[in-house]
Amino acid sequence: MENSLRQAAKLEQKQQLSAHQRASLEFLQLPRQELDARLSEELAANPLLEEIFPEELPHDAPVGNSAPEKEDDADFEADFADSDEWHSELPLPPESGDGEVHDIFSGIAAPGPSLAEQLEREFAGAQLPEKIREIAQMIVDSLDEKGYLSTPLAEVAMWCDAELPDVEKALDFVQSLDPAGIGARDLGECFKLQLQRLGKWHGDVKTIIENGLENLETLSPRSLARKYQMSAENFQHALGILRTLDPAPGRSDAHSVVIFPDLEIFPDGNGGFDAKMLREKERRFGVNPTYGKLLEDPSLSTEDRTFIREKLRAAQEVIQSLELRGTTIERLGKWIAAQQREFFLSGIEKLLPLTMKQAGNDLELHETTISRAVSGKYAKTPQGTLPLRFFFTTGVSGATGQNTLSNRAIEEKIRQIIAAEDVTSPLSDDAISTQLKNAGISIARRTVAKYRDRLHIPPASLRVLK
Repeated sequence: MENSLRQAAKLEQKQQLSAHQRASLEFLQLPRQELDARLSEELAANPLLEEIFPEELPHDAPVGNSAPEKEDDADFEADFADSDEWHSELPLPPESGDGEVHDIFSGIAAPGPSLAEQLEREFAGAQLPEKIREIAQMIVDSLDEKGYLSTPLAEVAMWCDAELPDVEKALDFVQSLDPAGIGARDLGECFKLQLQRLGKWHGDVKTIIENGLENLETLSPRSLARKYQMSAENFQHALGILRTLDPAPGRSDAHSVVIFPDLEIFPDGNGGFDAKMLREKERRFGVNPTYGKLLEDPSLSTEDRTFIREKLRAAQEVIQSLELRGTTIERLGKWIAAQQREFFLSGIEKLLPLTMKQAGNDLELHETTISRAVSGKYAKTPQGTLPLRFFFTTGVSGATGQNTLSNRAIEEKIRQIIAAEDVTSPLSDDAISTQLKNAGISIARRTVAKYRDRLHIPPASLRVLK
């Protein structure tokens, strides 16, 4: 069989995003604090863009941002209408943590540098190749609130258009930062990083971790000691070292931040709930009219006229991108308010499983647009200030066999069971599974172990207090 190489021409259509569409997506994705920083940059770079403060607004001014109707508005609006699928052309935003209810119900934390800010300060002066620095920044942005990296390295490589070896180098660098254990992908790696920093990654504790922490849950201490060829005394000493480690190195009062909700979800007076943007917290912008009048001056040079037109268009893009961001997030908030009525009335046990695909279908938006609208956004609700990502979770079968219980509700039940256990005799995963079955929730021991691991709660043998 003869092999040959051939060149062939292929004609295909591919949607290209305009600069304005990209800016709109970026504005939608940015959390409040990062949006404020971006807007300050836009103000500094564009003399036509000006911030409008509440006392400067006329009494009959509409809520939101305003821009002049002139200057190619038809072409400007057409940028939005090029394609229904333009939302999907940019990579998905990094995950910003799983937004677990137990961390949010405690209220808004005191101000302080975030974990990401602390890590960024640490590597600000590091001598890194630019590409490795870019990947390290993406990894830091992807850490959850406990400091874990749950995003697969292949996805990080895709987002950064990088090779996997470069992603691994960047992860090694992030894992070298403080606090020890940051950037781990599971509890075992978290403990390993801390032990390496302490110079204790050897001997019995290394053997226990390398053979899997899940063995501590399934086998008795005597069986494990015999399996690992350790004396009972050495095995208990190794467990004592493991109990001194931090299973959630990213969680610390020193890393807490002020949360600025974008939305408020509130009772509508008719037994349901509604949502609105907290617009009194939003910054409002307009176009400096002085420069608009200059365009009417026939003596204006071509160079100056081009400059003003470009800055005018950029100012309009900022204003309309902000308006689109607010409209999209508010629509999503109203959808959540309608879907999660029982949760807002009764709490976590009534949280329904929802997906971003469902939201996209109902709101006629692309799933990736929903993901960007959710990323880093919070809502003030009757159940506390919660990340929008909190409301999107898969379901498990309840007593009726229907998907009526969200995974987050199951996690919270497991957390409550563990919180109430006797600390001198902690419950095994099997015992927790039995308690859940007695409550009408049938999940296997392995599933309990999976949820417990996701919560970064150590196995029973590491929770015991003597």
